[in-house]
Amino acid sequence: MKNLKLFTYKIAVFVTIMILCMSVATAFANTTANKVNIEIILDGSGSMVQEIGGKTKIDIAKEVILNVVNEILSKAPDTSIGLRVYGHQSDRKDHNCQDTKLEIPIGKIDISLFQNKLNTIKPKGYTLIAYSLKSAIKDFPKNESNYIILLTDGEETCGGDITNIAYELKKVRVPVHAVGYKLTGKEKETITPISTITGGKYFDAEDKEGLALALKKITSNVINVIPSHSTFPTNKGSMLFSGSFSFSNSGGDVYGIDRQTTVNFSPSFTYFIIPNFGIGGDLGLTISNNLTTFSIGPEASYFFSGNPKDKVKGAIYPYINASILYNGFLSNVTNTSGFIVKLGG
Repeated sequence: MKNLKLFTYKIAVFVTIMILCMSVATAFANTTANKVNIEIILDGSGSMVQEIGGKTKIDIAKEVILNVVNEILSKAPDTSIGLRVYGHQSDRKDHNCQDTKLEIPIGKIDISLFQNKLNTIKPKGYTLIAYSLKSAIKDFPKNESNYIILLTDGEETCGGDITNIAYELKKVRVPVHAVGYKLTGKEKETITPISTITGGKYFDAEDKEGLALALKKITSNVINVIPSHSTFPTNKGSMLFSGSFSFSNSGGDVYGIDRQTTVNFSPSFTYFIIPNFGIGGDLGLTISNNLTTFSIGPEASYFFSGNPKDKVKGAIYPYINASILYNGFLSNVTNTSGFIVKLGG
C-alpha cells in the first residue's frame, strides 16, 4: 500500500510538472514572440500636390498606402500599424518646422478610421524629415520589432540633421525603410543614408505602380509581415512542441508468459531565443512490467536550417540537440542522471 501511494504521488508530481512547464513555455512564447509594429511616416508637404498622370502625388500615396495596410491586415492581422504625417497642418508661409503629428497611434487598425484619417490630409508646408523621425522614436513600445516606412517626395527643407537622427534610431533598433517618390539624384543622396545607417532599405518610386511595388517589397520581403509561405519554424520567438509515444510487447511465449510490455511517453518543447537556436526541456514517462521511471531536464538545440527569412514549405531541418536528464525510478532503485546528445532532422 505504501509503494502504491508513493507511485501515485510521483505520477501526480510528474504530470503537474509537465503541465506547468508547457503552460509557462506557451505563455513565454506568446508574450515575447516577435511582435511587429510599423509606423508609416507620410510626406504631407506642399510639393505633394504635384500631379502624376492626372492625379496628385498625395492622392496616389493615400490609395497605395490604404491597399498595403489592407493586405497586411488580411494576411498578418496581429501587426500593429501607426500613421505619422508631416507638413500638413501649416502653410509654407508659416515656416513651421515642427509640423508633424502622430495621426494614428501604433496599434490595432480599424481600416475605415484609417481611411477617413488619410482623406483629411491636405499637403501644405515644409519637408521636416529629421524632426519627424526624432518625434517617431517615442511612438514605439520598447523591446519589440519596430519599423518605420518613410515616404517622401523631397529632401529636408528645415535644416534638420538627418544623419544624427538616423544614429539615434539605430541605437533604439528602429530600421527606417525609405521610399523616394520621384526624387532627383541629389535628393536621393540625402535620403538613402537614413536607411543605410538604421539597417533599413531604400526604394525608388516614379509612379503609382512603382510606389505600390516598393511598399509591397518592404512589407513582404523586408519586414516579413505578409508571408508568402508557411512561417519559418526556427525564427526567433518560435515555439516547437514535439514528442513521441510508443507501446511494445515482446519476449516470452505466445501465451503471454514472461512477456515484456513497455509504454513510453516523451513530450518536449523548444523556444527559439535567436534564429535557429532554442532552449527548452524534455519530459518522459516509461512504464514497464516491474519498473516505472520518469525523467525531466533542460535541453538546447541548434537547427542547421539556413536563413530564417527564407520561408521554405515542407523542408527538412537537421539539428543537434543536447539535454541533461534526471531519471527518477518509482520503485526502490537508486535515481540517476545522464547527458544525451541527439542528431536528427
